[in-house]
Amino acid sequence: MNNPNTPTEETALLRSGTEAQDDGENLPNKWAILPALWIGGFLSALDMTIVASLYPVIGSEFKLMNNASYIATSYLITNTAFQPLYGRLSDIFGRRAAIVFANITFTIGTFLCGSSRSLAGLCIARAIAGIGGGGLGTMSSIISSDIVSLRERGTWQGITNIVWGIGGSLGGPLGGLIAQRWGWRVAFYFQIPLGIISTIVVAWRVRIKPAVRGSNAPLLSRIDYLGSFLLVAGISLLIVTFNWAGDAYSWLSPIILGLLISSALLLYAFYWVEKNVALEPIAPVFILKQITPLSVCLCNFFNAFCGFVVLYELPLFFEAVLFMPSSEAGVRIFPYVIFTSLGSVVGGLYMKKTGRYRPLILFGYFAMWTSIVAFSVLSSFGQRIPLVFVTLFLSLSGTAYGMNLTATLIAVISSLAPQDQAVATGLSYLFRATGSVMGISLSQTATLTLVMNNLSKQLADIPGKEDLIQCLRESISIIPDLPANVRRLVVQSYVEAFTVAFAIVSFFAFFGLIFSLKIRQFYLHTSVDRK
Repeated sequence: MNNPNTPTEETALLRSGTEAQDDGENLPNKWAILPALWIGGFLSALDMTIVASLYPVIGSEFKLMNNASYIATSYLITNTAFQPLYGRLSDIFGRRAAIVFANITFTIGTFLCGSSRSLAGLCIARAIAGIGGGGLGTMSSIISSDIVSLRERGTWQGITNIVWGIGGSLGGPLGGLIAQRWGWRVAFYFQIPLGIISTIVVAWRVRIKPAVRGSNAPLLSRIDYLGSFLLVAGISLLIVTFNWAGDAYSWLSPIILGLLISSALLLYAFYWVEKNVALEPIAPVFILKQITPLSVCLCNFFNAFCGFVVLYELPLFFEAVLFMPSSEAGVRIFPYVIFTSLGSVVGGLYMKKTGRYRPLILFGYFAMWTSIVAFSVLSSFGQRIPLVFVTLFLSLSGTAYGMNLTATLIAVISSLAPQDQAVATGLSYLFRATGSVMGISLSQTATLTLVMNNLSKQLADIPGKEDLIQCLRESISIIPDLPANVRRLVVQSYVEAFTVAFAIVSFFAFFGLIFSLKIRQFYLHTSVDRK
């Protein structure tokens, strides 16, 4: 069914906005609320890169290095699966309750991480932190949309992305420094004061009445329990599948196939419940039946898929083919991070000036597709790759990624009535997070599979071939020390693998471009419409 309150290009032009209400009073100044949200966003980005730098230390201490990746997986599962729940729950319980819950849960989980005495306990703690972490970004976006007009929304989102970028950039070096001097537990404990500050500030500043026409039933009875369970279970199994496939298990193994089928059944059951059972569904089906929200969600999936492939695959190319140390590979990828923030800000300023987001989206997805194709071509040069062109297309893809994030968010918000915007924001974040997980998993699986298949053929006459291939599966740092004839074959295998992998990813980028053509332009009003 269609929502009668959904704006059209015509009705939006006639709509006169009113300022958002703060429990009946004028909404506090944006500068009083948004910095409070940025603290949580900064902390979330800081935490993710801090923990990434701690894996080797933690795995070694617990003597379970082969299972250290579960530290990331446990966080990623809950972080992704709970993001869409925050939209509807914040409509029911209020924005402040939702953002405070996210901050408290994240802080408690982080404290438990520091006090964990086993890897299993640490993974459980990371899962708890992930529940809160998933809400920090989603609620920041939802609340920003409540208090900022659509014409200005992109600019503020650009500033938010800069804050996230700074947090993400500082996390790795800071985590390594703290772990080296005081131990990895301190790297978790030092985040707790920031979490407490963030909780206090948002509890004090965020007092916003959701623009939703809910029922008068008791709050707890309005929660879509069955839908929430099915969505979390389905997404969790999907993430586990893509983390295990191609590494712990073959893609065609019974376990992976069973997980895929189970995930598909759970997600279909979720769709059926949302359509036929839930009174206040966390993912109203009518939203995804509209062309712009559906296209935005799919575009977010493909944008995140391609963006994270660039972020994870190119450093691997630098290390495996060009023999760069990890520190230099990280520096080489920095233009991508910088231009992601710049693209977001420039896109926001463009929308503020022109009131249009569609040209940005079309340019962004075309630029992302062009960049991925270019990386495939450049990879084929191997050790003769012109790094100046790599930097150029890193800058272009970063600009496209940041621009796409901001412009598609404005597109989905402007296409819906205010009472549907929070739920739609949560859905778009779900597609984005799922795309990033699948992008990392599928690209690395494809690269590794191609490399191993090439090596099995090219090293057929080399003694100890199986041992060498197993060593390369565990670490690429041995490549520079291999005998010259073997090293040449190994490097060539990686070159061919990266070339093919980026070519495959270019099809995903092209799908993003196709769906971007379906996104319609809606009017971006200059006042905050809450009715």
